[in-house]
Amino acid sequence: MRLWGSLVPFDRVHLSRMNFELEKLTYTIGRYRGHDFKLPWSAICKTHCIIEWDGLDTAESIVKITDLSLHGTYVNGKVIEKKKCAVLLDGDEVSFLSCCTEDQFQYRYTYRRLTYGRHPDTLNSRYKLGKELSKGAYATVFKAQHRKERRVYAIKVIRKDSLYDFMISGGANIYEREIAVLETLLHPHICCLTEVFHETNKISLVMEYVAGGHLWQYMVHCGTMGKYIVRPICS
Repeated sequence: MRLWGSLVPFDRVHLSRMNFELEKLTYTIGRYRGHDFKLPWSAICKTHCIIEWDGLDTAESIVKITDLSLHGTYVNGKVIEKKKCAVLLDGDEVSFLSCCTEDQFQYRYTYRRLTYGRHPDTLNSRYKLGKELSKGAYATVFKAQHRKERRVYAIKVIRKDSLYDFMISGGANIYEREIAVLETLLHPHICCLTEVFHETNKISLVMEYVAGGHLWQYMVHCGTMGKYIVRPICS
């Protein structure tokens, strides 16, 4: 069986994996038994949503999920407006009930892109994200491993939804400048930026991983730092 994608449930005891075969581009999900995938619970609408692939065997192919429900379809915690669609990326979380619903965990899935042939060049296709290293108002830094090279990196993930108001006021230029500056820096004591991923819902900066912690933490620990400590760092 050849697949172009699948929805892998968080709760694998009570729910089955939804596999999308290459021979079929469009799948319906809902409470009605005539659909491709049935979720037998009263809060699930008879026809809850539709998932469709454009059929292109390229890195630019698109998978869309369209909501047709009364109670909502969610991608990464964000509701899709009724009769509107969202693009699904590998690793996205899809849920069919509101996060306020007690049993919502039973209807949460991870979307996996399994397109036959060339895979899209995305962050998740190239790196495996690990533990969270730090978190700010607009970005989170993760420890990650390159899937082929097995090397460890630090990846700063900037979620575009958290930047919405910031972007309206022109603040997004700050990140554009940060990327432009980092791409020009080459210094033994500055983390090197190796690549950048611009995706639909996030911007990811892949940098060298330094295991010794933050410079700020070192400064707080040491207190006043003399020139004999500072000079080697800045030279």
